[in-house]
Amino acid sequence: MRAFVLFVIAGATAGASVGCGGAAPRAATVPPAEVAAAEAPPVEAPKAGDEPATADELPARGDAMCSAHSDMFGPYSLSEAQASQRYGKNARTFADAPSTKDQAIEVCGIPASRQWLRGTACVDGSTARQNGRLGSVGPGGRCGSIIDHYTVTCPEGNYDVFIDMYMCGPGESMR
Repeated sequence: MRAFVLFVIAGATAGASVGCGGAAPRAATVPPAEVAAAEAPPVEAPKAGDEPATADELPARGDAMCSAHSDMFGPYSLSEAQASQRYGKNARTFADAPSTKDQAIEVCGIPASRQWLRGTACVDGSTARQNGRLGSVGPGGRCGSIIDHYTVTCPEGNYDVFIDMYMCGPGESMR
């Protein structure tokens, strides 16, 4: 097995100060496994009961749906019943579904986000002016997904629209 060589300033660990003309570095060998372990973040062991349930076993609302997650960055797998109850699904106007970082509009993917924004109207029925995506606001929504923040302008005022694009029903794709 090859050993990696790391240089350590002599006396630095004992609190000695080393300036110009100080002690020369000395080599210390550290096995590769120890170097990798020192650089890797700690990993928590799974807890009992953390096994994900299937989407059909999850309630239509609530934290249990959040365990139906294929991977850390992928979508949540919703049953047909859950998908039909996503927040903002039946909104006709922006006023029908006020959103926040913690109660975001729930869709599946970027195209669905755009479709929701285009298909939702102002209170008077007119089309909103899309001001664009302001960016990500970090984790939020029902399951702690990354939430996107958009703004739109209507005659009655501006709306901040927060969208969780990780809530996917059967047959839906993030693309």
